[in-house]
Amino acid sequence: MRDWFRISTGKLFVVFVTTGVLLRIVTTIVAGNGTLTPWRVGGDAPFYVRLASNIASGSGFAYARGPTAFRPPLYPLLLAGLIKIFGRSALSAMRVVQLCVGVATAWLCARISSRIFDNEKGRAALVTALFLPTLLIFPTELMTECLATFLVAVFFDCILQNPALPRRSTTVVLGLTVGLSTLLRFNMASLGLVAIFALARRMDWPLAWRRILLMAAVASFVVAPWLVRNLIVFHGRVLLSTQGGLNAVQGVLTPQGRVQGGDLTLLHNVLGWHAADLESNTPPRCFNPCGARTRPSRMGTCFPSMEK
Repeated sequence: MRDWFRISTGKLFVVFVTTGVLLRIVTTIVAGNGTLTPWRVGGDAPFYVRLASNIASGSGFAYARGPTAFRPPLYPLLLAGLIKIFGRSALSAMRVVQLCVGVATAWLCARISSRIFDNEKGRAALVTALFLPTLLIFPTELMTECLATFLVAVFFDCILQNPALPRRSTTVVLGLTVGLSTLLRFNMASLGLVAIFALARRMDWPLAWRRILLMAAVASFVVAPWLVRNLIVFHGRVLLSTQGGLNAVQGVLTPQGRVQGGDLTLLHNVLGWHAADLESNTPPRCFNPCGARTRPSRMGTCFPSMEK
């Protein structure tokens, strides 16, 4: 076993690690069972909780009886499962899960650094990851950032200076990571391209192409149910998500990331609606070009209202 986590490496190191873990436990306790934390970093948390509640109540992956593909499915499904198991304490349970995931992420950072550099750098990476503000705070938020960081760490643990990369088992883990990452945050599907490059670079081509096919097959197997579901419920009009169009508009109109005053007003003036309108169980009405009274669909367009 690697010796960067042994107590014999120094009492100060043990103090730092223990303090870092305890600090994460304290922030998890303070965050409690509410949707928003006292520091209110997670602005998207209410949307994930609402969607997860809809799933847990039997309404499906939908808002207001309309199927949605605006949010990736993995996090809402995980949160919905915890709601079914823990009931009103589900949000606290999710934060405890993310606490463990956050500590595991710090451990992976140390492991990767130890492999690439040396044991001393690995210990420094562990302490840094435990105290880094973003890695410390996001495990308390009901959003995808914590799990996404963990999956990225697993991904790079597989490909960076890993002598086990040519093994079939490592390739399977790599494919699972790419597939789960895609279902957690749609833009993380690009990790598949990085994996292909890494596999092609690290081994001879006769073995590389077999490993690439295996990785792609495992990732496709993980993502396939979501793709099939979208093709069925959206009648072939949606494959992976409906975020692309809105993200493109936001990127053009507010390239600074919607952080300046008036950005949301600008988007509303141009689109006629906010992104939050797509994630409501009581969406506002709108009007289509023909003048028919309609309400927003989960795809960001309008369809005839079923409300009276």
